[in-house]
Amino acid sequence: MLTAAWLGQGTINLLVRKAGVARIINIILVVVSVAALLLVFSASINPETAAAFDPSAPASTQYKEIMSRNGLMILLTILLNIYGTLTLVGGAIYSAYLFWRKKVLANRLLGNILIAAGGLLPAMGGTFVAAGMVDMLYISELAGVILMFIGFLQATASNN
Repeated sequence: MLTAAWLGQGTINLLVRKAGVARIINIILVVVSVAALLLVFSASINPETAAAFDPSAPASTQYKEIMSRNGLMILLTILLNIYGTLTLVGGAIYSAYLFWRKKVLANRLLGNILIAAGGLLPAMGGTFVAAGMVDMLYISELAGVILMFIGFLQATASNN
């Protein structure tokens, strides 16, 4: 619920020039994160379906039957993931555009493109789950982390 939002918030902290704006958004995200954590930790577990938990099956196919989820928890999950994806991917694309337009620091241009692509892969994982391809969630998350890390390495490499 919170990973994408905080990755995206890191992008906001890097790109927003007015420190006060970024700080306000940080505070809002901390408050929303605490509320989300309270919702998750207060969610009840259905003992009948929890007893049928199959450790050999992906958790992403079983958690809906085991853990009770209310409308606010679902809404926060959706909103935080959209916020995180839009800010991370949008910020990386914006940064790549700036480097392309100025025709400087090609390594940062490529690095930001890789970060944007890596940020999209985990977001697509939810689509895979909805389509019944639950194992693709984990593959897309892994591929996304790898692409973002390679993008980070590329963007921070020196131009020697």
